Amino acid sequence: YLSPVGPQAPYATHIARTLPCVMDAEGRALFAEYATEADALGTTRIGYFNALLTSHDPDDKEHACQAIAAIAQDSAANRKAFMDHGIAAQVIAVLHETCQQQMPRQRLQRVVVMAMAELANGFEPYKELLRIHDAVPMLLSFLTPSHDEYLVKETLQLLGRMTQNSAGIQQELQRFSAIERYSQLLFAQLHDTQIPELAALALVNLCSEVPTCLCNVAAHPRYGTIRFEML
Repeated sequence: YLSPVGPQAPYATHIARTLPCVMDAEGRALFAEYATEADALGTTRIGYFNALLTSHDPDDKEHACQAIAAIAQDSAANRKAFMDHGIAAQVIAVLHETCQQQMPRQRLQRVVVMAMAELANGFEPYKELLRIHDAVPMLLSFLTPSHDEYLVKETLQLLGRMTQNSAGIQQELQRFSAIERYSQLLFAQLHDTQIPELAALALVNLCSEVPTCLCNVAAHPRYGTIRFEML
């Protein structure tokens, strides 16, 4: 039913939107085997996600990313399937596309980041793909009070997962001044009190992985307050 052609094509985006509601652990266990097989037309089923991700309708992209996030959750096999069939790379392409728009749809950016967070969770090949495609500076650009607070939270969680056990990502975070971005969120006047907590956790993660980053934190004018938040 995700096929972009045939009588069911108009319903593909609605099916993608429904998948997160019905995708449980058993469904995830079955997905990789079933979706990587060919259908009656000889098309590998998982490839239908590409049609939604490359659609001109942002709703199609949004629903596809929500489905990908639900399917990749807690499933190394599904993360690998998305990676092997180019779906994971296309998610990054959607992020690039939204960042180039004059007025990006932040709700779409949020679900793209959510999908990326599930794909990157404990999966080093995808973290490396994110690094190669310059995802780190794009993600750090979302960490400002002017962005949607849900987007900021999703981005902080993704960056936290990317940081762990990934020297390449850690270098990128240092290169693009992640410490300054995280520190600014500690003092931003935001409605969501979880954001400063997540920013402090992101700082702790980075400094735990790269202890030399503590020197940069110590050089911050508000080091005393930052140290308190990190504790």
